[in-house]
Amino acid sequence: MTQTRDILAELGPLALGSRLKRLTERLQADALVVHKAFGYPTQPSHFPLLAALERYGPLYVNEAAEALGVAQPGITRMTAALTKLGLIAMKACDQDLRTKCITLTPEGAAMVADMRVRMWPVVEGAARTLIAQSGTDILEAITGMEDAIAQTSHYDRIMAEAKRQGLALSAPNMRTMPMTGFEIVPFRDELAQDFYDINAPWVEEMFSLEPKDKEQLGDPKTHILDKGGKIFFVKDPELGLVGAAALNPHEPGRFELTKMGVKKEARGRKAGEFLLTAIIAEAKAMGVKDLFLLTNSKCEAAIHLYKKAGFYDDAEVLAEKGVIFRRCDVAMRYPL
Repeated sequence: MTQTRDILAELGPLALGSRLKRLTERLQADALVVHKAFGYPTQPSHFPLLAALERYGPLYVNEAAEALGVAQPGITRMTAALTKLGLIAMKACDQDLRTKCITLTPEGAAMVADMRVRMWPVVEGAARTLIAQSGTDILEAITGMEDAIAQTSHYDRIMAEAKRQGLALSAPNMRTMPMTGFEIVPFRDELAQDFYDINAPWVEEMFSLEPKDKEQLGDPKTHILDKGGKIFFVKDPELGLVGAAALNPHEPGRFELTKMGVKKEARGRKAGEFLLTAIIAEAKAMGVKDLFLLTNSKCEAAIHLYKKAGFYDDAEVLAEKGVIFRRCDVAMRYPL
């Protein structure tokens, strides 16, 4: 029998961030099921904002960001989702009628009150049992780590350790090194058919072209570029244009990586990896605050590529944007 291996456990402190991320993802996945079991339409990621509003009352966006310890774009995403559900509203505050606050609607207040009675005590009790079973006061440990990072960032600690060990930091980053021979080609009107020819075959082979596919592939200028999006191709020195990908805008600062495909004859040459690296770099250069993608669990090779590049599964994006495509059962987000 093959022995079960756990590379993150084996790596110890080297994989601290990855280990915490894995634990968080497991807890969040269970929390999502719990929300559905109790009949609430919200995501686990909405809980901190709802709890803050219930405890502190109406909050300015910057106050909410400070209370949750997240960037303002994260608050904006939460408020958009909860406003759509009718649970919060942006209203003028008593102190300053020119500035709006986030406030619970009557429906939101009623739901949070119900959560406080039915769900929160159960979740807290289960969490206390889990902490006790672990034999470590993990909340105290997390608080200590947060305080330590607030004083000195983990980046600064790593740089200080590199200096202490006398290591050079000028070695090439192999993930971002250009792959010899490939070239990135921006969209031009005469390449519209190439955009269709690269993407339509793989979609039709695995699924079927849906209305949104037909819009974007049939008229990419109208449905992607004119909205402020970008389309890029990857050119192979022997095969010509072999891959394409698009950055499709949704809300301000929020883009979807979509219509990324590579022709069959070019697979295995790492054209997709080269293209994805370029797309992520372009998103950063554009100042994109939230980059996500929608896919299907059947696309195993693509999902592996996305995760290798840094994308991670995101249940909130799946719940909010997954309805765009019938085939979508996986949503991922890139940590910008």
